[in-house]
Amino acid sequence: MNIGAIAVDKQMTDGKTRIFIGSRVRAEQYPLADPSRILIFSSEGKYLGDEILPENGEMGMVTGAVFCDVDGKAGKELVTVGEFRSMQVMGLENKQWKDQTSEYLSNIVIVTGK
Repeated sequence: MNIGAIAVDKQMTDGKTRIFIGSRVRAEQYPLADPSRILIFSSEGKYLGDEILPENGEMGMVTGAVFCDVDGKAGKELVTVGEFRSMQVMGLENKQWKDQTSEYLSNIVIVTGK
C-alpha cells in the first residue's frame, strides 16, 4: 500500500488513539488503490485492532484526511478527499462508520472559473 493520507484522533473518550491510513495507489497498478483502514491503539501504544470503514475501505485514491467535528456533537467525523473522487464525510453511528456525505455536503455549491 502506498499511503496518500494519515489522520490521527487522539481525543477518544476512552484514551485510545484512532489512526486513519488512506491508500493512495496500489503498487504498479495506477489508478487502483488498496483499501484504506482505521487502526486503534491503546493509550500505551498497543495495537488493538481495526475499525471497519464503509465499502470495506474501498475509497479510491485518498490524498487528504482529517478527523474534525463537523456536526457540533460529541465525537469527530472523518473527512477525506482524493484523486478522481469527491469529498467524503464519514461518522460513527452505533459504533460503525457510515458514509454521511449527503447529510453534510448536499447544500454546498462549488464555483470554479476566472
